[in-house]
Amino acid sequence: MSDKQTNLGVIQGDSVYPLSVFQKLTGLGSHAVRQARKKGLRMRDVGNRSYILGNDFYRFLDSQPQEDEVNSES
Repeated sequence: MSDKQTNLGVIQGDSVYPLSVFQKLTGLGSHAVRQARKKGLRMRDVGNRSYILGNDFYRFLDSQPQEDEVNSES
């Protein structure tokens, strides 16, 4: 059994999440967040802290191809 605890939760569209909280809620690790940022996930940097708006996360998800679209390209 893994010692890593996952705290999956709901991202609210009208909320702001510090990066660490966002990662806990979504279950995304550092690498996945970096990849999402490269693919268009918008993050706000204030000083040395990063924040993600819930609406930006939903916009990012909407912009990603659905699984059936990806599979049909093969």
